[in-house]
Amino acid sequence: METKYSEIVIPKEPSLLVVVIVWLLSRFGENKFPGIKKARVLSCENMSKNVSLQEYELRGTVFAGFAGGCLEKFSFNMAANIWRVCAACFLRELEVVNSVLSEMLRFVLKEPNGSATLLTFSGELESQLKKNPDHPEKAVEWMMAVLDARYQSELDVIEEKRQKALEKMKAKELAELEKKKAEARRRLAKGEFKTINGAKGKKLTMLSIYSNGDLSGDDVCKYALILGIDVVVMAKRSGYPEIYLSESSGMKLWDTARVLRYFERKSKPIADPKELAATGVVAEWFLHESGLILLNRGNRTSSSFERIKNLVETVLDQDSFDPQCAEECKKGNCAAKNRKHCAMFPWGLWRCRYMRWAMCHRAEAKQNQDQKEAREELQKETVLA
Repeated sequence: METKYSEIVIPKEPSLLVVVIVWLLSRFGENKFPGIKKARVLSCENMSKNVSLQEYELRGTVFAGFAGGCLEKFSFNMAANIWRVCAACFLRELEVVNSVLSEMLRFVLKEPNGSATLLTFSGELESQLKKNPDHPEKAVEWMMAVLDARYQSELDVIEEKRQKALEKMKAKELAELEKKKAEARRRLAKGEFKTINGAKGKKLTMLSIYSNGDLSGDDVCKYALILGIDVVVMAKRSGYPEIYLSESSGMKLWDTARVLRYFERKSKPIADPKELAATGVVAEWFLHESGLILLNRGNRTSSSFERIKNLVETVLDQDSFDPQCAEECKKGNCAAKNRKHCAMFPWGLWRCRYMRWAMCHRAEAKQNQDQKEAREELQKETVLA
């Protein structure tokens, strides 16, 4: 059965080391001595001489500063250097790793015997023992409160230093980021920037740029990431265009791949719409499995860069529709039956397909509602008849 500790017994004239041991037990000894956190401090004069120290310990009493008990090896009352070693050993026994606590104890136990003054911890202990000659436990409790205050003060200093270090680091990081942004803006100054309406009303920044000899594709993507650009449409020096979409945009390039491949194979169309949006290389366009990268691979695309960036903008801009029916489309009504009604109909854009599905769903719901009202009307006429 696990022993629950409820008492800590001290000598009639406890040393500063005993006070430290009691404080460490009370504040950090719960794992090794269950219940010790709430244990009361008692003077040895309150204990019965007919009960052995070992028997007391089995009942849940810890003796600090006495020979023969479980803390015997931590009962030195010698020079300050022995005190510090003793306290450090006790911390290891409690399995406490705390650099702040170790530093504090070195400071508390730094005075050798005979140098006690009112300005030292040992001097404060002597003063409290004189005030409470018959109740040394009160002096110990007072000193424990002093140690609590000292420990909290050390923690506050460490926290203040940590906060200052964090603020300094953040300021440095912000300065570095601003420097990188300035460089990115300078390097991408020749690009064309546009704002388009993305999914769920989010505004996306689109960059169209020619990657020449002094600006590689990797550089463009790196600078675009720094500036928070959502869409990059880039024409490489080799003539092979590349399209990148940021993850934060909340969109994918499935529709873009479908449209670019549709125009690439317009003379020999691909009938399967799933193939048009497949990952890998289809009709000279490679779509990465993430849906965020679309690259011209194999033969060079037959579409001009101007056309490509216009198609990308049209596909990704959720408010972009065929001018002939844009007004109805924005109301959620698709009147297109084939390409004669709408030039974008054969593209099979997700927003257009969803709009048509929603229209069918609304029509079906309205039909069901009309049928229900008709049945209710018929029932009323039957009752009246």
